[in-house]
Amino acid sequence: GRRIFNKYYKNSFYRFMDRYKSYDKPIASTMYDFRGASFAYFYIVYKKGACVLDMLRYILGDDIFFNIFRTLYNRFKFKTATIRDFINIAEEVSGRDLDWFFDFWLYDKGLVKYRIKNATISSTFSGYRLNIYIVQEEPSYNIEMIVPILLKTSSGNRYVWVWVNKTSGIISIDVDEKVLSIQIDPEDYILGRDDTKVVTVVEEVSSIPTDFLIQALSISIFCVIDAILITYLKRKGIVK
Repeated sequence: GRRIFNKYYKNSFYRFMDRYKSYDKPIASTMYDFRGASFAYFYIVYKKGACVLDMLRYILGDDIFFNIFRTLYNRFKFKTATIRDFINIAEEVSGRDLDWFFDFWLYDKGLVKYRIKNATISSTFSGYRLNIYIVQEEPSYNIEMIVPILLKTSSGNRYVWVWVNKTSGIISIDVDEKVLSIQIDPEDYILGRDDTKVVTVVEEVSSIPTDFLIQALSISIFCVIDAILITYLKRKGIVK
């Protein structure tokens, strides 16, 4: 499963990047681009390429992902398909614009690295609002990505996938129970060595506006007074 895939593909590519980062190139590069370093072609096109497809699978889900390849096979069997052909079919089958994904992972080089700076939670009318301050440490310029975050609560753990489209900023998530701590991509779904340390969520004062609470309390008091008055008038026979 995932452990085997990480060992022979993802971790292997990480070791390549540790030793030969200067040879890194986009997956969409040609063999000619790797002249003098043909060994890098194997790691970038095959191993990183497999990792990129693995990310796409988790983003789109199994049904859509495998339907993309069925469509690709049926349309291009006994023919040559280009990268653009694959992208077009992926967008057609998923019904989504995927340029934000392919622009970086196929036509640019490097990895992404995220870190959670801090996290807070506060009460809302229907549950809680979790505010996560995320920093994109690599690359130095802004890219768009869907990033998994593990939420740890008293009832168990679950993942949420959040849209990150700037190098740093706060992302707000509405949840139905109090979150105790969080981790960003602890199972390494997204290619890159994120800072996966556990971040404790700090509880803030209720985010319900004070003015609203005062207004709601005033309305409640008037309703009680009104009910008492009506009861009194009924007893006196003034109203029925």
